[in-house]
Amino acid sequence: MQTAEHFARKAAEHGKNIFVYSNVRTNQVIYSLDKTLNNHAALQQLPFAGKKTIPSHIRKDMWRPFLTVSFPHPAQGLAAYRKLREYRKLHEVMWDSHNPHLTYASSDPRKMPPKKDRSKLIMDQKANTVADLAAVLQTHEQMSIDRENEDKASEEQRREEQEKARRELILLAKEADEGGIQKLEAHVADLTSQLEALPGPDMQRTSQQVDQRRQLRKRIHESRQKLAKMSFAQPAVASARKDFARTQENMPAAAKRTWQESADGEPVVDVGLHIEFYEPDANPTTMRKGRKRNESAQRKERVPAYTVDGVLVRWSNPLDAEYAELWPSGVQHDVLGIIRHVAPETDRRVVLSADDRYMLGLEREMARLERIISQNGSKSWIGKSAAARLEGLKTTHADASIEEEEITEPGEEMSDAAEVTGGQDERPQYDVPPQTATPAQRVSL
Repeated sequence: MQTAEHFARKAAEHGKNIFVYSNVRTNQVIYSLDKTLNNHAALQQLPFAGKKTIPSHIRKDMWRPFLTVSFPHPAQGLAAYRKLREYRKLHEVMWDSHNPHLTYASSDPRKMPPKKDRSKLIMDQKANTVADLAAVLQTHEQMSIDRENEDKASEEQRREEQEKARRELILLAKEADEGGIQKLEAHVADLTSQLEALPGPDMQRTSQQVDQRRQLRKRIHESRQKLAKMSFAQPAVASARKDFARTQENMPAAAKRTWQESADGEPVVDVGLHIEFYEPDANPTTMRKGRKRNESAQRKERVPAYTVDGVLVRWSNPLDAEYAELWPSGVQHDVLGIIRHVAPETDRRVVLSADDRYMLGLEREMARLERIISQNGSKSWIGKSAAARLEGLKTTHADASIEEEEITEPGEEMSDAAEVTGGQDERPQYDVPPQTATPAQRVSL
């Protein structure tokens, strides 16, 4: 029984969390809906970018958790997973030869780097992953705003239709009090006698007589509908007026005067009436049209309303969040804590404090930049850019070490960037700007 409940809960939460792994050497990225990587499914995500660009199997010591994303609804997570896979495919197969990240800084912009360097640049999808995730979440935020505007517009339209129907019933009830029901019945009887006087379908008739029969049937149908609605409106409005009069008797004098002043020229007795709405008798034509409208409304309701409220992004290195130009305001950021080969559970609490997480992220980033400089040399354009970033990080690390002993005043508000980095309000300033959140033709250092 416990196994069945476990699999049922796992199936219900499928897609609620996205686990992203990155290669420590090539910065290749793999998306997964499970916290452990499946060797066959993971290798299928890696494109062929040259010789020895696809490993024979997934090694735990080469693939580390990069980030995890938790969504409030599984459907939203599956939609984001699909979009991230599509954007990553575009980065891998539709890069531009004139992209400055694919050319040497001192060479001709039209000249491409060698195949070996080109493969490294195409495999490096770490920064693109962060930018694509921010772009997907911004799309979800815009969808939420559009859905909210649509709901407001539909609610306003519904109120207008109800007010229009209420006023129509009041006018029909007034007409019925003046003898409108008897007049309509006599009118319907007159039209019916005119229709019977014309030749029927079994008799010989002219085209003019056919048009007359069609017009008479239409007028009879409209008159009968109006008669049915008038018969419904007269007792409904009378009952509503009695209920309102009973309510007005128990109303305080001050409130009664305020209500009467807000009548806007309309008869006071008809302003606050709550009348039961008229539902016409079903006929085959109306039923077919109503069924089509209901089916289209149900299809529209099945479209999920995505929102960024409740979306949580947890980072192995909080500084990686700066690869995106802009994050939606409702997205929350946290760190994964101390991890090894497998991503932690999404509901696990982080052991490190905010200051320790920030310092640990700085040290990891500086160590990574030092490895890049040692591998590519300090004279190459990659080494120069990494050295510039490393200088900025060293300055920030030194300033953070000095300010570590200072006590933050309670109630002091932090910026969104401070929440990403775990509590520090000052962010490192790099000579090389972080890459933007456009899902096209971009490869990071």
